Amino acid sequence: MRTTLIGTACLLALAVIGGCRTVDNSSSPVEIRAAENREHPDWTKLDFHVGGLATWVSPDATVVRDDIVSAKRSVDDFGHPIVILQFDQDASKKMDELSTRRMSRPVAILVDGEIIAAPILLKPVSETLVVNFGKSSDAQSSADRLADAVGDRTKDKKDSSADSTGVKDS
Repeated sequence: MRTTLIGTACLLALAVIGGCRTVDNSSSPVEIRAAENREHPDWTKLDFHVGGLATWVSPDATVVRDDIVSAKRSVDDFGHPIVILQFDQDASKKMDELSTRRMSRPVAILVDGEIIAAPILLKPVSETLVVNFGKSSDAQSSADRLADAVGDRTKDKKDSSADSTGVKDS
């Protein structure tokens, strides 16, 4: 099962982390945004390196925390920490569009406006994104930050199905 989940997302999030890594216009505790490893007009350059290259981040979030149903901690076959993000139906469509447009390019994963990973998408992603934090010294703490910031949104999604009387649909 673990190998299947890892294979479905098929991406790498191995990065060397450096200085200023925050954006000024964060709208959610967790965001996924388009990113580039070359200068891009109107995007924010962050001191977060993927393959030795700086990262520019889009001003607009594609997916925010409320779009993420759950974040499950695990490890890959080499013992590196991973977080498996599960998206709701609308976010799955957004991720499919983003990953199709951005094939072989990074997307930025931000927690509280700070970039913590920039996986290179190797194939289209829709319902599930596996973020591999590699073997850097802060890999486990970054994985924990992401999983903690998302939390288990399943309960929140179910609670939103309650009508005005507070009774949930069965």
